[in-house]
Amino acid sequence: MSVAFIVACTEDGGLIGCEGALPWRLPADMRHFKSLSKGHTVLMGRKTYESLRIRPLPDRRNIVLSGDCSFWPPDCDVIARIEQLSSLLEPDREQCFIIGGGKVFRQFFPYTQFIYQTLVHAHLDGDTWFPKISPEEWSQDGDSRHHPADSSNAYAMTFIKWRRRGKALPLPADE
Repeated sequence: MSVAFIVACTEDGGLIGCEGALPWRLPADMRHFKSLSKGHTVLMGRKTYESLRIRPLPDRRNIVLSGDCSFWPPDCDVIARIEQLSSLLEPDREQCFIIGGGKVFRQFFPYTQFIYQTLVHAHLDGDTWFPKISPEEWSQDGDSRHHPADSSNAYAMTFIKWRRRGKALPLPADE
């Protein structure tokens, strides 16, 4: 099983959210997200799930990380701790994409090998940030792809794949 991040953030510090929502509407990024995650597992925090208008993402297995034991959305698996994830996934066969929010990214940072980043070329205000990608720990994996701003996308963006230098830690398992 492999764990990777899919994240869109600003180039000026990694802004990913504002008041529980994305601070932009970028259809090109949504298409990119869908092409990467369709047919795979996505894991998100409760607040990210709620930002989806209380519905799971279609054509994906949805897992929600929530400390609220009464929270059980339809058509989703729910875990209370990251140690429970490995028991839900098939070892060496399943791809799991962590899709947010900020707290969930920070919790899973040591366990991910790849980051699929959409770098949004904008300077915006918000309240949720992605952890810094350190060049000592991460290197670009392949070519980046630029998408200019256009009539549907207010901001230009660059799609970048990052690979951890060395190995990510294995996911902790429940004992």
